[in-house]
Amino acid sequence: INRLFEEGSVAEVRLLKGLLEGQQIDCFIDLHEDWEAEGFYLYEGQRDKEWIGHTIIDAVEKVGAIDPKGDSDEDDTDEPLARGVFEVAAAWGTAGLAPYVLAYHAPRVLIFETPTSWTMEMRIATHLAALKSVLAHYS
Repeated sequence: INRLFEEGSVAEVRLLKGLLEGQQIDCFIDLHEDWEAEGFYLYEGQRDKEWIGHTIIDAVEKVGAIDPKGDSDEDDTDEPLARGVFEVAAAWGTAGLAPYVLAYHAPRVLIFETPTSWTMEMRIATHLAALKSVLAHYS
């Protein structure tokens, strides 16, 4: 459903948009997996130009490897903001849950990507390290 977020034909998309209607949140985090990744990486989108992705990478690196190239299938012209950190591109529009939330409901969105090849325990530990870093930023 993530890639069909601009369409109104998917019931789950309509449900999510309905749940978000009228809501404003400080930070939205979307947890993903990448079957081609060799390590953790993230996408960050924000409206205040205060990037926090590099601090998340520092925290995650204590748990697992960082994949500096990200999702090379999306757009090979994307340059990382920092090692393992890529920007939620304006060109995405609202095609995806995180870009939609950034456009209408939150000043910051983060998409965390862990390799499918990692064990579930490793993926959970990595996501928790990233989440703790975000919570520390907002506390």
